[in-house]
Amino acid sequence: AKRDFIDQATECFQSALRARKKQLGNDHISVAAVLHNMAKIYNDSDEFDKCIVCYTEAIRIRSMAWGIDNIEVSNSQFNIAVAYESKLKYDTALEHYMQALNTRKQKLGEKNLDLAITLRSVGMLHLKLCRSDGVKYLSEALLVYKFQPELDMHVIMEILELLGSELRKNGDYENSLKYYLESLKHTRAISGDDHLDVSQFLFICGELYSKLNNISKALVCFTGCYHIRKEKIGEHNIETGRAARNLAEMYAMNMNHDKAMKYYHDALDTYKLCSEYSVELADIFEAMGDLYSRMDDDKKSIIFLMESMTIFEKIVGPESIEYSRTLHNMGRYYNKMGVLEKANELLSEALQKRKALLGAENLDAADSLFELALVQEAMGSIAEAYSNYKEVLRVRQLLLPKNNLSVASTLMQLGGICLEMEDLLAAFNCYDKALEIYNSELTEDDIEIAHCICSIAAIRDREGSFDEALSLYTDALKRYNNILDHDHLCKANVYNAVGVIHAKQGGNEKAVEMIREAVRMRKDILGRDNCLVADTMHNLGNILDDIGKKDQAEKFFSECLRVYRLKLGDN
Repeated sequence: AKRDFIDQATECFQSALRARKKQLGNDHISVAAVLHNMAKIYNDSDEFDKCIVCYTEAIRIRSMAWGIDNIEVSNSQFNIAVAYESKLKYDTALEHYMQALNTRKQKLGEKNLDLAITLRSVGMLHLKLCRSDGVKYLSEALLVYKFQPELDMHVIMEILELLGSELRKNGDYENSLKYYLESLKHTRAISGDDHLDVSQFLFICGELYSKLNNISKALVCFTGCYHIRKEKIGEHNIETGRAARNLAEMYAMNMNHDKAMKYYHDALDTYKLCSEYSVELADIFEAMGDLYSRMDDDKKSIIFLMESMTIFEKIVGPESIEYSRTLHNMGRYYNKMGVLEKANELLSEALQKRKALLGAENLDAADSLFELALVQEAMGSIAEAYSNYKEVLRVRQLLLPKNNLSVASTLMQLGGICLEMEDLLAAFNCYDKALEIYNSELTEDDIEIAHCICSIAAIRDREGSFDEALSLYTDALKRYNNILDHDHLCKANVYNAVGVIHAKQGGNEKAVEMIREAVRMRKDILGRDNCLVADTMHNLGNILDDIGKKDQAEKFFSECLRVYRLKLGDN
């Protein structure tokens, strides 16, 4: 029936066109009116080539009669742009849209609905062409739509979502969030607070707050999203699981490990019901493994990471980025547990796979090489660790900004190796460059600066520059006291080092005071049966022996010997 109507309408317009051309001539304005209406019929029937021919002729006649900046000409320009866009000839469409837009801006004023429609079309076409100007035109369109006496909320919501999505894609999270929050407000007003559409906008806003490091507001959004979905579509729907997973991530970032683990388990239960194997399920196992490690439950950490690795192996295969990432993380956690041989094996395999997949000059490969060097250093393979730290430094300096903190951390490790190798000048150069980066990128109360100052102090101690070493240690201790409001191994290490220097300078009373404090802290933190505690007691015993306090010295030597026998054996 529609086809018959179109055919009849076309025949009528063609008859009218022939008559008007015969009576009035080809260039008469009435001929243009018929052509314009014929073009609409052709557009409705998807006959775009015929549509474009009619609009082109109508534009020519109207422009001759009224000028290019006439409103009726702009109507034909807009409509021919729609036809060209339907034929995917976007650049030509954009030319006609812009001609229509320029005329409508001049003639109609800034609050006209036709202007809003044109701005919206121009903006959406720019987005199709992946051009950033789309945001500008859609923003203008939104303002004009809001001037209308009767708001078209469907169109306004569409523009808000387009703007939010485009800005989010471009990394402009702050402005993206503004549009999504407005969408959320309108959706609540239209659909109610507990509608599923509200949950979707809460989810997106939560992700954007997370990107902006506003964890508290992200938690509010994800919590609202989770409860709406749990009520409306059930606890074990995959969308509810996604909300639970994001809630867990936020609580983990907020250091609320118990709540994070609760929601990870909720998400895990849902994903297990929805899919036996999926990348998202593997990601949850991996995240839970990481969280268990932060909670110092390394055995559970390894179990969850192994589960993650098994899923990745089945889904994407062992020669995949995901599988190599899990190998890398398991290697890190085995290192943390002190299982160095296993850590070395896993990190070596992760490094090999990452190099094969990504190339040697890649940051992920460099991360695995860095972790491997840490293990090699702990295993006493100093030469290998030194060589690998240097390679990590080269790659990170090549691929990262000059003052990147990963570069500084590599310099710190390399400096430690140089110090162990007694290359004091090389060690100082590493620490000095690291301190320059830390001072540039961190605040005065950051603990990394204090660590770096301690490392430089250790070099000055080795060189015999005791006064400078003491000054640096004093500075570091002051920083630690400002940062850490409780006993900490960092403080104990400084007390021990300062005590040893005082002993070297003959200040035995001060040395005893400092090292007693180091013993107390290390014993409180590590327990009495720890070799580091025994080392500190040995230092204290030596000084007490030197100043003639033999009974006290013997007491510390005896306790020291007990710990060594317990931990290291009689031989």
